[in-house]
Amino acid sequence: MMKHITIGNLPNLTVKEFGSLYLSSFGTIWLALEPLEAFGLYANFLSNLGWLGYIFLFLASFIISLSISKVWRNIKFKQQEFISFIVESSIENNTYEVKVPALLQVWSFMHLFIEHLEKGKNSEKVKAIKRLHTPVLNMKRGKIKMILDNSTTIKEIGIIEDDMFFITGKPIEIDMTPRFSRCID
Repeated sequence: MMKHITIGNLPNLTVKEFGSLYLSSFGTIWLALEPLEAFGLYANFLSNLGWLGYIFLFLASFIISLSISKVWRNIKFKQQEFISFIVESSIENNTYEVKVPALLQVWSFMHLFIEHLEKGKNSEKVKAIKRLHTPVLNMKRGKIKMILDNSTTIKEIGIIEDDMFFITGKPIEIDMTPRFSRCID
């Protein structure tokens, strides 16, 4: 059975972008309340509430800005170029069709995929392997197996339709050489 997943990092929102969202939502709320007061529907609504009314206005603007920024980040994420490929998971005895942003680095992909596996039914096994091994992404093209460089992007790999990917673990080498320091008291 093949599972379909989309993996990637949501793009960050800069302080300038969030500030413009905040000021826009603040201005929109202000412009909505001002005509209500001008037509006498809620005469001196904010003024009667005092500081509490203005704090409510600031907080409402902040909450609206947070929700809009989440939607905005999802839109920016979906506008990226995506690449789909097949990844075999020997831990779960399953095959995944993974859809990732083309400019995602191999290192980031491996860690995001492992995080996805940690949420599955074999999470303890994945965590145990992760503790003692460094992940390595392998590609099988025909009968040739290759280890991929962590610093390349998914697009740079040049994936073709028949490529199969799998993640292996390289044991973490513990450096046992003694280290001495000079401490002067």
